[in-house]
Amino acid sequence: MAEHVRTPDEAPGPVRPDLHPVPPAGLPPSSPGGTVVARPVEKDVATALGLGDFSPYGETTQVVVERLRDHIRTNLADARRYAVGLPNGSRQRDVAADTIAHASRLLARLCPDAASRLRLHAKAAEITARYAAAYRARHRTPAG
Repeated sequence: MAEHVRTPDEAPGPVRPDLHPVPPAGLPPSSPGGTVVARPVEKDVATALGLGDFSPYGETTQVVVERLRDHIRTNLADARRYAVGLPNGSRQRDVAADTIAHASRLLARLCPDAASRLRLHAKAAEITARYAAAYRARHRTPAG
């Protein structure tokens, strides 16, 4: 079965929540209503993915990539703490550690392809924000 590829004249339609992947166990959802991930991260991720599909070059792209890099830098330490807190030898910990290592490598050098740069930074920002949010939720001190 051939995969449908969006053409430039097909604007992205409404997001269907039933098509979003379920986050791994212990991670907060990225859907409205139960979101722990900061809204600016979600907006920047959506902007980056849209630019990657339709207009991956230009000043706007550079600004969005820098914002995504800032999100990654901001969340990386807590994302690492989240991964370290997962059970040793578990697949979940291995995936989290590999994802965080990849995000760190993205900060060290830029991908030469503009569209790929947008997508890679968008997904790294989204996942590090989710891992960091899960860590912060687990280590929140009770009010009082």
